[in-house]
Amino acid sequence: NSNTRTFVTGAAVSYFPSRNYKIARGRAFSEDEAEKNGRVAVLGPATAEKLFGEESGIGEVIKINGINFRVVGVLEAKGDQGFFNFDDQALVPYTTAMSQLFGLKSLREIDIQTQDDADVEQVQAAARKLLRKQHRILPEAPDDFEIRSQAEALEAVGTAGTVFTVLLGSIAGISLLVGGIGIMNIMLVTVTERTREIGVRKAIGAQDRDILGQFLIESVLLSGIGGVLGIAAGMAMLKMVSVVATQTTEMGTFNISVEWMSVLISFGFAVSVGIFFGYYPARRAAALDPIDALRYE
Repeated sequence: NSNTRTFVTGAAVSYFPSRNYKIARGRAFSEDEAEKNGRVAVLGPATAEKLFGEESGIGEVIKINGINFRVVGVLEAKGDQGFFNFDDQALVPYTTAMSQLFGLKSLREIDIQTQDDADVEQVQAAARKLLRKQHRILPEAPDDFEIRSQAEALEAVGTAGTVFTVLLGSIAGISLLVGGIGIMNIMLVTVTERTREIGVRKAIGAQDRDILGQFLIESVLLSGIGGVLGIAAGMAMLKMVSVVATQTTEMGTFNISVEWMSVLISFGFAVSVGIFFGYYPARRAAALDPIDALRYE
């Protein structure tokens, strides 16, 4: 009497070792079951828990699109990658999936696993040659299929990550520049408003370096407080995203990790902005003539 929405994959027996799927309970379906369109299924641990709770579920009958399937195994947990939860899926023989679930006459995908010392490009070329022969494609005609390697996928992900990093870095740089200009303006106004105070301090013996240090410390305090508030806001936002994602998705608890070294580096940048943009106002305050400062109204 339980229902769940999950991802169903029609797969061959070799799919389990090629994707490093291990069986926690029960077994994987056999070649004989695949050849005979067997109605058997292997569930991910999250799917099995949603349907059967703490029970194993092995030997139980489930319905996929209204068709009965017997559960023969449950996978070991592999975790969630965000866009796909390996623990929330159901695997059935590809022959059964094609003929009874999806109504397909051809495979959507073939996975090829090479040996460690194999030349991936040579394997791709051999696979392309074989598929063109099987599909009876003329030499001048283009492929009616696509071959992708994990190396290409990793390269694409790396490129996307680099673009994303540059984009975020640009936004952060603009934010730091605007914030730094704001701090400098505030400190310039502060120096103007406290000109007589600076004159009094110099008159009773304060050195230029004392005035410079005083206003630099104030500038760093401004930027440091801003950095702390920014870190706190970021932490709160991450917590809110985690709670909302956990409540609105079926992927279980959505945990977000924080790299504290990145947090410290960010705080260091905030302090550096205070020093860089606060130096000019502080230097201007230190260079004031005490007599002119005392006369200032």
